[in-house]
Amino acid sequence: MDRSVNILQKLIFIFLFAFLFFSQNVTGQISAQDSIRIKGISTMKMDTIKVAKIINLDSTAKKPFKIIPRLATKRSAMVPGWGQIYIKQGWFVPVIYGGFATTGYFIARWQKNYKVFRTAYFAISAENDKRTLEAKEAGTTATLLDKYPVKYKGEITEFSIANLKSGTNFYRRNRDFTMLLVPVVWAINILEVNVAAHLKSFDMTDDITMKIEPSFQPNPLSGMPTAGGRVVFAFR
Repeated sequence: MDRSVNILQKLIFIFLFAFLFFSQNVTGQISAQDSIRIKGISTMKMDTIKVAKIINLDSTAKKPFKIIPRLATKRSAMVPGWGQIYIKQGWFVPVIYGGFATTGYFIARWQKNYKVFRTAYFAISAENDKRTLEAKEAGTTATLLDKYPVKYKGEITEFSIANLKSGTNFYRRNRDFTMLLVPVVWAINILEVNVAAHLKSFDMTDDITMKIEPSFQPNPLSGMPTAGGRVVFAFR
């Protein structure tokens, strides 16, 4: 009887030990699988978040500025200096308007002197014509004016009628010639921005790819193609 009890106790102990060992292994395996699954889900969620952030950054990122020479040329043709500002070459704008200012200064200067000499020339011519007419009516000899006082360069100077006439023509020619420089400065502004825009938009990288490719050239003597090779450079 005691022996049977001992055997039964041993069997129960072995069963309990085996059950506990099996349960521990099963729990460990399930926990490991669950942790792997949870870790995979977390990694997938993190990757999804990263991809979403990258897409968001790409969508909100500022696109690189690209210069269009035709647009820059049109803008400078409409408003001098606008194209230079567009291609980020604003330092040239004062040069353009400096050219216009210089041209305008000389136009005003020539025009002022032209008016002074023309007024004096017309005045002395009118006075001499008047004296000639009066002398003709009176039957006497007219006394004509040889010189006429003119305020020139801040001083009163007497000029002969010949000098007044030549001065009038001289300052008129200078004024007209300087007026022609206005469209010239405008054209220089357009030409400069066109060249600068093309240079800025030109790809100056050193990315040159060389390829060696087979080549077949016809042989007029044999009538059969001759095998050869060629080197191709690709500029990117």
